[in-house]
Amino acid sequence: MFGKLAYSVGFFLGDGSLYSGPFVSSGNGKTYYHNDVVFVKSDIEPIKRVQQQLAETFGKEYNVQERTLPSGTKHWSLTAHKRDIFDFFSVNTAMRNEIPQYYFSAPKEEKLELLRGLMDSDGHCAEFIDNHDPKYSVKRWTVGFSNTKLPIVQGMASIMQGIGIKVGVISPAKKAGYRDCYIIRPNIRSFHDNGMFFYANRKQAKLERYLEHMLGSETLYAESVTTD
Repeated sequence: MFGKLAYSVGFFLGDGSLYSGPFVSSGNGKTYYHNDVVFVKSDIEPIKRVQQQLAETFGKEYNVQERTLPSGTKHWSLTAHKRDIFDFFSVNTAMRNEIPQYYFSAPKEEKLELLRGLMDSDGHCAEFIDNHDPKYSVKRWTVGFSNTKLPIVQGMASIMQGIGIKVGVISPAKKAGYRDCYIIRPNIRSFHDNGMFFYANRKQAKLERYLEHMLGSETLYAESVTTD
């Protein structure tokens, strides 16, 4: 089960939540008791992947709900109403506080799927113009991951390093009006070369532009060396 749900576990640790308690039906006014696992994101692709994994593992396909925030941003959510699902995610992550021990010795592809779920939730791929030197404007790309739970970030860094990704240091970051975050910024080339990518189209598009840029740069360098 851990292998089949590796991506969903990673995503849950970033953008998941748990609810256990009473729920009053708007239809008949009766009170029911739910044990819910909720997944939310502004990218539909990760939610659809979680939906597929839950259906294949637990035999029930839960609906994906769409809503638009006041800002105009669309969000998609999936709520799984099943005690078995609640117990799996809550118990094995210590109530969403740590990566399950299974993944530290799991096969590489399962580790990658866990990491992809984490990156699709609380990870990013940034694309920007570096104006540090006033004489030049250089386009750059970075990948990073931030979370308020230090054990999650430490566990993620350990798994990344174990499969060859250059992670660097864990940096604390204070957020006004919010809990402190912990951030890692893996080397983007190492990130890609060791099998990482995003299922979220928005993030993957940036990574692919980086790869196109790098391929073009390496081609120009090779042509220059050949000419010389």
